[in-house]
Amino acid sequence: MEQTLVKVKKIHDSCSGAVNRLHTVLHSTEQQLESNKRQANYLAQVAAAKSLVMLKLLAGYMISSDASQETFIQRRQQFAGYISYKG
Repeated sequence: MEQTLVKVKKIHDSCSGAVNRLHTVLHSTEQQLESNKRQANYLAQVAAAKSLVMLKLLAGYMISSDASQETFIQRRQQFAGYISYKG
């Protein structure tokens, strides 16, 4: 009977440790998920801002009366500068 109780205690202690580790992993995963959500939200905002800038440049080009090749090249370079900007 004593040996059975010792075995049960070992199993119980082992399960408690496993549960604690699982709780730790769950907490870490939830924190990582929140971090990824914040990052995705930020990237969506950056993409929206860049898209707005692109549309403004395109609209400006389309309504300008001096839509020459030189103006097109300047606006393309300006657009490329907005796209490559990392701020």
